[in-house]
Amino acid sequence: MLQKLTAGADHPLVIVVRGDCTSRRAIALNQDLFDRPPILRQSQKSTFAQLLDSLNGLVLTEEFLHSISDVESMPRTLASYYTGQANREVLGCADADLLMLDSYADMNFSLWQNKTGGPRFWIHPKHLIDRAAFLEEHVELGRASLDEAVRNATEFISRMRKVAPGLPCCF
Repeated sequence: MLQKLTAGADHPLVIVVRGDCTSRRAIALNQDLFDRPPILRQSQKSTFAQLLDSLNGLVLTEEFLHSISDVESMPRTLASYYTGQANREVLGCADADLLMLDSYADMNFSLWQNKTGGPRFWIHPKHLIDRAAFLEEHVELGRASLDEAVRNATEFISRMRKVAPGLPCCF
């Protein structure tokens, strides 16, 4: 028998999500598990490596993403996902009651980095403003291996539990 998920009488459950539509839909399609609608704080379309970059002081900004790509020419959903990779809202959620994760970004996004270092990011090559200049300054790192993705997820969970001790995780 499933028990309803609740954070307490004084506030609704706060679910922190590093995930995509699967996590959001899991919550939306299972409202009967909650005594009241949960608060959802979500950072999607970033790999665990990108979130770890931020925790280590390498900050990806929307301004940078706009400087290399013609975001205005992207379909609305792609533009939202592309700029959303700079969203780090989940990193400081000390009031989190549940951490919900998925592996979509780690399985599907090939990361890039400036040749001199800095935060990792993904691109949509069709929308680069100046492909030749971009390739001169950046190197493609590729997708994470399974071992690397698992290590990064494990470290991310550990780091989130420093912000919110004892934080349960649903992967």
